[in-house]
Amino acid sequence: MPQSNQQLFKEPQAKDVPLSDSTAATIHEFNKSTRASLMAMCWYAYGLRKHNLKKKQGGRGGSNRQSLEYKPAFWRWYTKEKLAEVYGSVSSFTHYAFAGRLLVYVRWQYANGARYLDQLPASVYALYYLSQSLGERGEKVVPEAKRRLQRWFAAPRQDGSGITTHVIHPHLTVGEAKRLVDGAQQTTEPHALKPTQNHILVASILVSKADLLAFVKKTGAKRRGTPTLADIKALEVKLKKLIHEYNKTSASFLIESHVIDIEETYNEKLDYDKKI
Repeated sequence: MPQSNQQLFKEPQAKDVPLSDSTAATIHEFNKSTRASLMAMCWYAYGLRKHNLKKKQGGRGGSNRQSLEYKPAFWRWYTKEKLAEVYGSVSSFTHYAFAGRLLVYVRWQYANGARYLDQLPASVYALYYLSQSLGERGEKVVPEAKRRLQRWFAAPRQDGSGITTHVIHPHLTVGEAKRLVDGAQQTTEPHALKPTQNHILVASILVSKADLLAFVKKTGAKRRGTPTLADIKALEVKLKKLIHEYNKTSASFLIESHVIDIEETYNEKLDYDKKI
């Protein structure tokens, strides 16, 4: 392994790059250190941005749609420490910051977060585009976006060499990440069983979103006379039992439940209202 940049960038001779375990181990080590360094830079950028924004005074614009801008103290520090030599322009720094937001979200919002981090690409711009799947800058991540990102981590994908990986994999390019996110933003996920050549839609059951998510501010208590999550779960149990009875003689009926999705939305709204 070269000991200095001068030694590293000399014209490589055959003896410098033998087809050996040692050469392979060295390459793997460089790859690990590169990934670790990139992710650390993204994490720092995310933290710096998160804790050094303020509301923009007068006019529109700023660093995002919420009319925020960096605090003067941040810019003085950024300039004094010559961090533009590391991150580049403010736009480039923002890419690192949102990549860092993705890293933190993936690590702590999924049970397999630590493993998913290893699947992420080692490209700040690919990470940035993937971060946009979580929503606009500063917006709270909606359950649909969380589920979609998890499917990308889990869904199998076969590359050109026949090797099966996942939709999100370490070598995902910037272009692939952008197309993936752009395509997701232009489509909506199916949320109900659809009629098919072999099935006829019999009925749909809807609940008022306003009523289901009606909580008393600060206390989080349900507003009187509105359905609760427990009511939804009880209805689900009754419906499944009913379908089971009909299917005893002919397994012709299908039921699709969305209670898990509803519960996530319900709990997020409850937490939000309790903080107001």
